[in-house]
Amino acid sequence: MSIHSVTPNKAVADDPVKLTILADNLPRAGDLWVMFSTAEWSMKVRPEYQHNNSAVQVCTPKLYVEIAKQTRVEIRLVRISNQAETESVEFWLWPSKKTQREPRTRTSILEGMLTNEGISSRKNEETDLSI
Repeated sequence: MSIHSVTPNKAVADDPVKLTILADNLPRAGDLWVMFSTAEWSMKVRPEYQHNNSAVQVCTPKLYVEIAKQTRVEIRLVRISNQAETESVEFWLWPSKKTQREPRTRTSILEGMLTNEGISSRKNEETDLSI
């Protein structure tokens, strides 16, 4: 059993992607895990589909760890019946697309008056704001 390629080779951590893994000598369907791992964590996922003994499709797992930066993940195939593993292939997880906003600690306030002609400012000073 060996992996030839994984397509695509990267994904955003919180957006599951379907992967196609081309391989040789796969066991019968149902006797296989796909393992995603780093030095800090690992997750096993069952393939959604297996094509004969040459390919599997699997979705990237829902992670219970936060990915804060581009992270190298190893993918291996594990035969359930005898725990035989393939060599690992490289895969990349990217941080969430959701923007993370830092709380504001300092705010500039412009005092002024709204009139029919527009805004008329009286003074421009910086002020600390606590809510």
